[in-house]
Amino acid sequence: MPSLAMFVRREGKLERVRTLGWVDFNRNVEQILIDQGLVDDRILAEAKAEAANQNCRLLDVLRRKLNLEEMELYRSLARQRGMRFTDADEILPDLHPALFRRFSRTFLDLSRLIPIAEEDGRITVVTDDPDAILVGEIRDQETALEAIRASQTGHVVLSTLHCNDAVDSLQRLYDLGIHPNSIAGELLAVIAQRLAKRICRHCSQSAEPDPVILSEVFPDGPPADFRCFEGAGCDKCNGRGTRGRVAIVEYMEVDPDIRNAISSQPPIGELRWRALDAGLVTMRDSALDHVIEGIIPLSELPRILPRERMAPEVRGGRRSRE
Repeated sequence: MPSLAMFVRREGKLERVRTLGWVDFNRNVEQILIDQGLVDDRILAEAKAEAANQNCRLLDVLRRKLNLEEMELYRSLARQRGMRFTDADEILPDLHPALFRRFSRTFLDLSRLIPIAEEDGRITVVTDDPDAILVGEIRDQETALEAIRASQTGHVVLSTLHCNDAVDSLQRLYDLGIHPNSIAGELLAVIAQRLAKRICRHCSQSAEPDPVILSEVFPDGPPADFRCFEGAGCDKCNGRGTRGRVAIVEYMEVDPDIRNAISSQPPIGELRWRALDAGLVTMRDSALDHVIEGIIPLSELPRILPRERMAPEVRGGRRSRE
C-alpha cells in the first residue's frame, strides 16, 4: 500500500521526516464515501441503480444528487486527517523534481498529473483530466513516451511528427525508442499532409493536361473521362491563376492487420504495402481527386508527390516478405 510522506530539504538534500498516511488504491469509491459520512447505504443503492439506468459513472450521479464538488471530497478528507488542503497549481511550480520523481505512476494517473518536461530544475505537467491532449510536436523519446502513457490511460492524444508520409511515421516512432507493441496498441490513425496551390475560383477553366505529367500519373493511359482545370489569371488572384492553398492528405487507419505488422516491426517497405492492402488513402489518390474536382492544377502533382509515387501503387495479394 503506497504511503503519503513528508519530506524536508536539508543541506540541498531531501529527507523523509514522517509518514502522513497511506493511500489504499484497492478500496472502491463507495467505501471511501461511506467512511467520510457523505452517503449511507440507501443513497448509495439508489445512486447505483440510477447510474446503471443512465449508463454513467456512479460518482457523477452522487455529485448531482448530493450537490457535491470533487474538490470538497478532498477537503473533507484533509480535515479528517488534520492536513492543510492546497490546490496542486499552487504547489507544482515550486515542487522539487527529485521529489516529483518519487511519485508512483499509479499515483500520478489517479491524481491526473501528466509530467511533460523538466528544464532548469522545474517540472511542467498537465493537470485536471482532459479527454483530449494536444502535443505540439513529438521530437524526442521523453515526449513520445509521455504521449503513449497518456493514451494508455484513456486520453485521445493528438500530435505531429516530421515524416515523409503516413507510414513513415511508424519508423519515426521506432527510432524514438517506442516499443512496437505500444505503438500497435495505442495508434489509431495517421494523417500526412502537403500543401498545394488552390485554383482561383474566379478564373477557373478547363485545361489541356500536360502529356508528360499525364504519362507519369497514368502509365497505362488516362481514363476516358479524365479532366483537369487551371486558372486563367484575373484581378482577384493578381494574374497568378491560383489563390490560397489546400491540404493534400494521406490517411492511414490502423486496423488489426496493420497492428500485427507494427508489432513485428518489419521493414518500412512491407509496412507500406500492408497499409495499401488495408485501404491506405495515398497522397496521389487525394491529389487526383482535387485535380478532377477543379481544386488544384495538374501541374502541382510533381511538386507535392515524390517521383516514385506519381504512378499508382500496387494493392492486394501480397502477404509474404519481399
